[in-house]
Amino acid sequence: MRDTAPVGAYTWRDLTTALNPGHPRNACGVSVNTVGPTVYVKVLTTLGDVFENHCAYTGTGVLTCPSGWTAIIRP
Repeated sequence: MRDTAPVGAYTWRDLTTALNPGHPRNACGVSVNTVGPTVYVKVLTTLGDVFENHCAYTGTGVLTCPSGWTAIIRP
């Protein structure tokens, strides 16, 4: 439940490009956290795998994700 309504419409961004390959398949849960100009994304798949990525927001609507998707090792 949200405490307040979102500001404006949601904008979808494809975080997988030729320069940022390896997107997780069968995502069933996504977490997004922003800290300053950095956007952190974690994805949970239907198989229980977790992947993470981080991107820089330029302020012009562009996300740059240089590190690609990284699989998190299960405990």
